[in-house]
Amino acid sequence: MTELHSIDYKDWFINQKRLPDKESSEYKSFFDFHKQLCLDGAMMNGVYINPFLYWHLNIWHTEVDVIDERGRISQSYANPLLRDNEWIIDNYIRQAEEAKKGLCILGSRRLAKSVFEASYTTHRATFFKGTQNVISGLNEPDIKVIADLCEEALGNLPKAFKHGSIEDNWKKQVTFGKKTASGERIPWSSIPIRNLDGGKNTEALAGLSPFSMVIDEIGKGDWLNAFSAAIPGF
Repeated sequence: MTELHSIDYKDWFINQKRLPDKESSEYKSFFDFHKQLCLDGAMMNGVYINPFLYWHLNIWHTEVDVIDERGRISQSYANPLLRDNEWIIDNYIRQAEEAKKGLCILGSRRLAKSVFEASYTTHRATFFKGTQNVISGLNEPDIKVIADLCEEALGNLPKAFKHGSIEDNWKKQVTFGKKTASGERIPWSSIPIRNLDGGKNTEALAGLSPFSMVIDEIGKGDWLNAFSAAIPGF
């Protein structure tokens, strides 16, 4: 088992005043350190910080509410804040992972459900080679919300964590990796995207081997048959 780092809040990625240049001697060790925190988590003042939570608060970006200079509520593209929602949901995610079970979240306005789904998917796709990380839902508009969040956030990752794209279709599948000079494609991971069409497309998830999967807005239709078809792939 990997020994966990013990860190202070000042050591978090978001609190670094300067990021090392790619040509500097500290570049690799700096990003390797924060990559390990995204993979293994860390201890802080005796509290375990889950790797997904570290990623979500430090590396991931999304639109967050801020008070502008005129005192009005506006939005800024930034790291999410650590609200009660983030702490509670992350703890349930960790429990589900340890038990090798799924997690059902009953959403409400401002819970940031879609943000969690997108952040979790891109966390897995960024750091775990050879994985399928599935985005699915009951209709195309809901799926597009998650896909758009993923696409924008992936474009804003630190260069050290970015992968090239060898398949770029945010309606069907995105595959990360690189192409050699000879044209050979070397995949890293993929994000298959599947529309369950209100539950009518019961085979949409069949044939996949998911490392992670989100099914959005399950209250809008019969999702269980499609999910049952995915179970053998896990």
